[in-house]
Amino acid sequence: MSIARSPAQVLCLQVLALAALILPQLLTQFGFSTSLAASLLVIENALSALLEPLIFGLSDKSQHL
Repeated sequence: MSIARSPAQVLCLQVLALAALILPQLLTQFGFSTSLAASLLVIENALSALLEPLIFGLSDKSQHL
């Protein structure tokens, strides 16, 4: 079963994939160690996974008031 995606969703996925490849290199170019850069990206992804559903839920509740 395939899921149809809009062009905007596909573009968003491509940008996120590109960012995942480029961000570690940018952080190391700015003087961060490779392990620190990886740790920062893991923390960022974890916070995103926790906060995005919470924020979207709050947004949905405020629109229904």
